[in-house]
Amino acid sequence: MFWWTKNNLVISLILCLVLFGLSGALAQEKDLFQQALEARARGETKEALELFTKCVEEGIEPHHAYFQMGLIYLNQGSYRKAYRTSEKAIVAYEKHLAEQPEDHQSWFNLAYIHEVRSDIPGTKEWDQAKEALGKALSFSPDNFLYLLHLGYVYYKMDEYEKAEEVFLTLLDQHPTDGEVHYWLALVYRDANRLEEAYQEFTYVIETMPEGSSRYREASKELSRLEGKIDND
Repeated sequence: MFWWTKNNLVISLILCLVLFGLSGALAQEKDLFQQALEARARGETKEALELFTKCVEEGIEPHHAYFQMGLIYLNQGSYRKAYRTSEKAIVAYEKHLAEQPEDHQSWFNLAYIHEVRSDIPGTKEWDQAKEALGKALSFSPDNFLYLLHLGYVYYKMDEYEKAEEVFLTLLDQHPTDGEVHYWLALVYRDANRLEEAYQEFTYVIETMPEGSSRYREASKELSRLEGKIDND
Protein backbone atom coordinates (compact mmCIF):
# COMPACT_ATOMS: atom_id res chain seq x y z
CA MET A 1 0.00 0.00 0.00
CA PHE A 2 2.83 2.36 0.91
CA TRP A 3 4.63 1.43 -2.33
CA TRP A 4 1.53 2.32 -4.37
CA THR A 5 1.11 5.62 -2.55
CA LYS A 6 4.77 6.49 -2.94
CA ASN A 7 4.71 5.79 -6.67
CA ASN A 8 1.57 7.87 -7.10
CA LEU A 9 3.29 10.68 -5.22
CA VAL A 10 6.24 10.48 -7.62
CA ILE A 11 3.91 10.44 -10.62
CA SER A 12 2.02 13.42 -9.21
CA LEU A 13 5.24 15.34 -8.72
CA ILE A 14 6.33 14.55 -12.29
CA LEU A 15 2.95 15.70 -13.64
CA CYS A 16 3.20 18.91 -11.62
CA LEU A 17 6.66 19.59 -12.99
CA VAL A 18 5.50 18.92 -16.55
CA LEU A 19 2.47 21.17 -16.17
CA PHE A 20 4.56 23.85 -14.52
CA GLY A 21 7.05 23.63 -17.35
CA LEU A 22 4.32 23.90 -19.96
CA SER A 23 2.71 26.87 -18.27
CA GLY A 24 6.10 28.52 -17.97
CA ALA A 25 6.82 27.93 -21.66
CA LEU A 26 3.43 29.35 -22.64
CA ALA A 27 4.05 32.38 -20.47
CA GLN A 28 7.43 32.91 -22.14
CA GLU A 29 5.82 32.66 -25.57
CA LYS A 30 3.22 35.25 -24.61
CA ASP A 31 5.90 37.47 -23.13
CA LEU A 32 8.01 37.38 -26.30
CA PHE A 33 5.14 38.35 -28.59
CA GLN A 34 3.96 40.98 -26.10
CA GLN A 35 7.48 42.40 -25.92
CA ALA A 36 7.47 42.73 -29.70
CA LEU A 37 4.13 44.54 -29.64
CA GLU A 38 5.33 46.87 -26.90
CA ALA A 39 8.53 47.65 -28.79
CA ARG A 40 6.49 48.55 -31.86
CA ALA A 41 4.16 50.71 -29.76
CA ARG A 42 7.21 52.61 -28.45
CA GLY A 43 8.38 53.20 -32.02
CA GLU A 44 11.40 50.92 -31.63
CA THR A 45 10.85 49.20 -34.96
CA LYS A 46 14.26 47.56 -35.23
CA GLU A 47 13.80 45.81 -31.88
CA ALA A 48 10.20 44.94 -32.78
CA LEU A 49 11.27 43.34 -36.06
CA GLU A 50 13.93 41.31 -34.31
CA LEU A 51 11.44 40.09 -31.72
CA PHE A 52 8.75 39.28 -34.29
CA THR A 53 11.36 37.40 -36.34
CA LYS A 54 12.25 35.42 -33.23
CA CYS A 55 8.55 34.65 -32.71
CA VAL A 56 8.39 33.23 -36.24
CA GLU A 57 11.54 31.17 -35.72
CA GLU A 58 10.19 29.73 -32.47
CA GLY A 59 6.67 29.15 -33.84
CA ILE A 60 5.09 31.70 -31.50
CA GLU A 61 2.00 33.06 -33.28
CA PRO A 62 3.84 33.29 -36.61
CA HIS A 63 0.70 34.46 -38.43
CA HIS A 64 0.35 37.52 -36.19
CA ALA A 65 4.12 38.07 -36.16
CA TYR A 66 4.26 38.19 -39.97
CA PHE A 67 1.24 40.51 -39.98
CA GLN A 68 2.93 42.96 -37.62
CA MET A 69 6.20 42.79 -39.56
CA GLY A 70 4.35 43.55 -42.78
CA LEU A 71 2.72 46.60 -41.21
CA ILE A 72 6.10 47.88 -40.05
CA TYR A 73 7.61 47.50 -43.51
CA LEU A 74 4.56 49.16 -45.04
CA ASN A 75 4.83 52.14 -42.69
CA GLN A 76 8.53 52.41 -43.50
CA GLY A 77 7.83 52.47 -47.21
CA SER A 78 9.70 49.19 -47.70
CA TYR A 79 7.07 47.90 -50.08
CA ARG A 80 9.00 44.96 -51.49
CA LYS A 81 9.72 43.65 -48.02
CA ALA A 82 6.10 44.23 -47.06
CA TYR A 83 4.91 42.29 -50.11
CA ARG A 84 7.24 39.35 -49.47
CA THR A 85 6.23 39.27 -45.81
CA SER A 86 2.55 39.40 -46.75
CA GLU A 87 2.97 36.21 -48.80
CA LYS A 88 4.37 34.43 -45.75
CA ALA A 89 1.60 35.89 -43.59
CA ILE A 90 -1.10 34.55 -45.92
CA VAL A 91 0.34 31.03 -45.73
CA ALA A 92 0.64 31.26 -41.94
CA TYR A 93 -2.91 32.56 -41.51
CA GLU A 94 -4.37 29.89 -43.77
CA LYS A 95 -2.61 27.21 -41.74
CA HIS A 96 -3.77 28.75 -38.46
CA LEU A 97 -7.36 29.16 -39.64
CA ALA A 98 -7.52 25.56 -40.85
CA GLU A 99 -6.91 24.62 -37.23
CA GLN A 100 -8.92 27.43 -35.61
CA PRO A 101 -11.59 28.52 -38.11
CA GLU A 102 -13.58 30.41 -35.46
CA ASP A 103 -10.79 32.98 -34.96
CA HIS A 104 -12.58 35.96 -36.53
CA GLN A 105 -9.76 38.42 -35.78
CA SER A 106 -7.41 36.31 -37.87
CA TRP A 107 -9.96 36.17 -40.70
CA PHE A 108 -10.09 39.97 -40.59
CA ASN A 109 -6.30 40.28 -40.61
CA LEU A 110 -6.14 37.97 -43.60
CA ALA A 111 -8.76 40.07 -45.38
CA TYR A 112 -6.79 43.22 -44.63
CA ILE A 113 -3.65 41.71 -46.16
CA HIS A 114 -5.58 40.96 -49.36
CA GLU A 115 -7.00 44.51 -49.34
CA VAL A 116 -3.58 46.11 -49.12
CA ARG A 117 -2.12 43.80 -51.77
CA SER A 118 -5.02 44.65 -54.09
CA ASP A 119 -3.81 48.24 -54.30
CA ILE A 120 -0.64 47.01 -56.01
CA PRO A 121 -0.90 47.29 -59.82
CA GLY A 122 -1.58 43.89 -61.32
CA THR A 123 -2.57 42.31 -57.99
CA LYS A 124 -6.31 42.12 -57.45
CA GLU A 125 -7.35 40.05 -54.46
CA TRP A 126 -10.66 41.70 -53.63
CA ASP A 127 -12.52 38.39 -53.91
CA GLN A 128 -10.19 36.82 -51.33
CA ALA A 129 -10.66 39.84 -49.07
CA LYS A 130 -14.45 39.59 -49.39
CA GLU A 131 -14.40 35.88 -48.63
CA ALA A 132 -12.23 36.35 -45.52
CA LEU A 133 -14.44 39.18 -44.28
CA GLY A 134 -17.48 36.99 -44.77
CA LYS A 135 -15.84 34.36 -42.55
CA ALA A 136 -15.02 36.98 -39.90
CA LEU A 137 -18.58 38.30 -39.93
CA SER A 138 -20.04 34.81 -39.64
CA PHE A 139 -18.50 34.67 -36.15
CA SER A 140 -18.89 38.36 -35.28
CA PRO A 141 -21.83 39.63 -37.38
CA ASP A 142 -22.22 43.07 -35.79
CA ASN A 143 -18.55 44.02 -35.76
CA PHE A 144 -18.32 47.63 -36.92
CA LEU A 145 -14.78 47.38 -38.30
CA TYR A 146 -15.48 44.20 -40.25
CA LEU A 147 -18.60 45.69 -41.82
CA LEU A 148 -16.81 48.93 -42.66
CA HIS A 149 -14.13 47.00 -44.52
CA LEU A 150 -16.72 44.85 -46.28
CA GLY A 151 -18.40 47.99 -47.56
CA TYR A 152 -15.02 49.30 -48.70
CA VAL A 153 -14.25 46.05 -50.54
CA TYR A 154 -17.63 46.13 -52.30
CA TYR A 155 -16.90 49.73 -53.29
CA LYS A 156 -13.50 48.81 -54.73
CA MET A 157 -15.13 45.98 -56.66
CA ASP A 158 -17.64 48.48 -58.15
CA GLU A 159 -20.50 46.68 -56.42
CA TYR A 160 -22.10 49.95 -55.40
CA GLU A 161 -25.50 48.64 -54.35
CA LYS A 162 -23.96 46.15 -51.94
CA ALA A 163 -21.56 48.78 -50.62
CA GLU A 164 -24.44 51.19 -50.06
CA GLU A 165 -26.41 48.51 -48.23
CA VAL A 166 -23.52 47.83 -45.86
CA PHE A 167 -22.83 51.50 -45.16
CA LEU A 168 -26.51 52.30 -44.59
CA THR A 169 -26.71 49.38 -42.16
CA LEU A 170 -23.77 50.85 -40.26
CA LEU A 171 -25.40 54.29 -40.23
CA ASP A 172 -28.55 52.79 -38.72
CA GLN A 173 -26.35 51.82 -35.77
CA HIS A 174 -23.90 54.74 -35.88
CA PRO A 175 -25.70 57.63 -37.59
CA THR A 176 -23.04 60.25 -36.81
CA ASP A 177 -19.96 58.31 -37.89
CA GLY A 178 -18.12 60.55 -40.35
CA GLU A 179 -15.98 57.75 -41.77
CA VAL A 180 -19.05 55.81 -42.89
CA HIS A 181 -20.61 58.94 -44.38
CA TYR A 182 -17.36 59.58 -46.28
CA TRP A 183 -17.31 56.14 -47.91
CA LEU A 184 -21.02 56.31 -48.67
CA ALA A 185 -20.34 59.64 -50.39
CA LEU A 186 -17.71 57.98 -52.58
CA VAL A 187 -20.14 55.22 -53.48
CA TYR A 188 -22.75 57.79 -54.57
CA ARG A 189 -20.14 59.80 -56.48
CA ASP A 190 -18.91 56.81 -58.48
CA ALA A 191 -22.47 55.59 -59.04
CA ASN A 192 -23.19 59.05 -60.52
CA ARG A 193 -25.68 59.90 -57.77
CA LEU A 194 -24.11 63.31 -57.42
CA GLU A 195 -26.68 65.11 -55.27
CA GLU A 196 -26.62 62.34 -52.69
CA ALA A 197 -22.83 62.38 -52.80
CA TYR A 198 -22.90 66.14 -52.23
CA GLN A 199 -25.09 65.73 -49.16
CA GLU A 200 -22.80 63.08 -47.66
CA PHE A 201 -19.61 65.06 -48.29
CA THR A 202 -21.30 68.10 -46.76
CA TYR A 203 -22.06 66.07 -43.65
CA VAL A 204 -18.40 65.05 -43.43
CA ILE A 205 -17.06 68.63 -43.45
CA GLU A 206 -19.73 69.73 -40.99
CA THR A 207 -18.90 67.06 -38.45
CA MET A 208 -15.22 66.14 -38.81
CA PRO A 209 -12.25 68.21 -37.56
CA GLU A 210 -10.92 70.73 -40.07
CA GLY A 211 -7.40 69.38 -39.82
CA SER A 212 -8.41 65.79 -40.59
CA SER A 213 -7.64 64.13 -43.90
CA ARG A 214 -11.30 63.27 -44.40
CA TYR A 215 -12.27 66.93 -44.01
CA ARG A 216 -9.73 67.99 -46.63
CA GLU A 217 -10.72 65.23 -49.05
CA ALA A 218 -14.43 65.93 -48.64
CA SER A 219 -13.84 69.65 -49.23
CA LYS A 220 -12.06 68.90 -52.52
CA GLU A 221 -14.84 66.55 -53.60
CA LEU A 222 -17.48 69.19 -52.83
CA SER A 223 -15.64 71.73 -55.00
CA ARG A 224 -15.62 69.29 -57.90
CA LEU A 225 -19.26 68.32 -57.42
CA GLU A 226 -20.49 71.90 -57.27
CA GLY A 227 -19.41 72.48 -60.86
CA LYS A 228 -20.91 69.21 -62.09
CA ILE A 229 -24.24 69.72 -60.32
CA ASP A 230 -24.49 73.34 -61.53
CA ASN A 231 -23.81 72.28 -65.10
CA ASP A 232 -26.53 69.65 -64.89
